[in-house]
Amino acid sequence: MKDWRIYIALNPDEERAILDALVSTYPRDRFSTVTWIQADGINGNPELLLDVAAETEKSALAEAARVFQAARMYADLPHEEPRFTGYSIPEELGEPPDLAYWHKADLARDTGSYADAVVAVQISCEVLARRTLDALAEAQGMPWLSRLYKARPASLSDDVTQSLFNGLSGLEIQAEEWWQSYRDHAQRRNGILHRGAGVDLAGAEASIEAGKAFRTYVRGALPAV
Repeated sequence: MKDWRIYIALNPDEERAILDALVSTYPRDRFSTVTWIQADGINGNPELLLDVAAETEKSALAEAARVFQAARMYADLPHEEPRFTGYSIPEELGEPPDLAYWHKADLARDTGSYADAVVAVQISCEVLARRTLDALAEAQGMPWLSRLYKARPASLSDDVTQSLFNGLSGLEIQAEEWWQSYRDHAQRRNGILHRGAGVDLAGAEASIEAGKAFRTYVRGALPAV
């Protein structure tokens, strides 16, 4: 079983509804959207980037279609077959998924897609946090702990994942000086996904700085291999 990143073209008018539905029906660190900039500088249609676990290309596409249809149903949108535009296998790209999302945040910021940058920062943080929790639990002989956070976002700001991280690492993440800036970033990201709030360059930069602090701290908790 390995992770596949499936790309699905979205109708711009439905993007917000599908994102809101996925927030309620799928782990938040397993999806994002991106709007590619065309050669003439005009935004193209948005694409959904959906991470699924599967053995084969066929089963990965089938699982992505299932998740996509479940989100459409949750959002009260009519049935529509997904328009797949491609896929990749993050592990074969030579970088961990959290770093791939971090690069996506940089690219979105540099191309003026500030809201996409903020969302990508949070996905990067949550993917890294989940990987760190897995490694800490494994190192202490308690891999079964993953059941406690498997179906929830690994933001480390909720009671469950924060308590697990602090307990397994011996740290106290919420006591760090940068923690409030990370909480502010998370609120910024929630405003984008839940209320369609806009973000300017300053907001994107603030989220990236908060994400850097979070990632540096959480990476430091990874057990030595």
